Amino acid sequence: MGFGESRAATYPLPSHIFFSSLQVFYYSVVALENEILGRGASKIVYRAFDEYEGIEVAWNQVKHFDFLQSPEDLERLYCKIHLLKTLKHSNIMKFYTSWVDPSNRNINFVTEIFTSGTLRQYRQRHKNVNIRALKHWCRQILQGLLYLHSHDPPIIHRDLKCDNIFARPAIPP
Repeated sequence: MGFGESRAATYPLPSHIFFSSLQVFYYSVVALENEILGRGASKIVYRAFDEYEGIEVAWNQVKHFDFLQSPEDLERLYCKIHLLKTLKHSNIMKFYTSWVDPSNRNINFVTEIFTSGTLRQYRQRHKNVNIRALKHWCRQILQGLLYLHSHDPPIIHRDLKCDNIFARPAIPP
């Protein structure tokens, strides 16, 4: 679906808080019709359009934030979200913004979109991959991990698998 074509309704989003400064900021994301990129037990990821930046993004909605049992749990979540927003590396997914929607019991965050899908999906579509390409992928993964592990304190991924590694479309030479 191109940018000029009709898309689904705009979801009214509540104001959210930039957790580092606690300033209210209004943000507008339009979900594209029938464009669910992924679904898990407590999360749905939509293809969306960020009207502020003018780019396609992935809008992640985490349902039922019952796991937040105390103010300390919420503070830990805010710290993690702030940390994710500060990560800047070419091999780490860009994290644009986030907000809590207490009326719908959702935590929302907007990230870079990867139209080629996960490494697992890519490998299922492309059975024969040159060893040179595999080495290049491994190098990129290791560079991202080195960046995370070089933080003070180090950031540990804890769930590194092909379903959590996303592929960018190849850029022709």
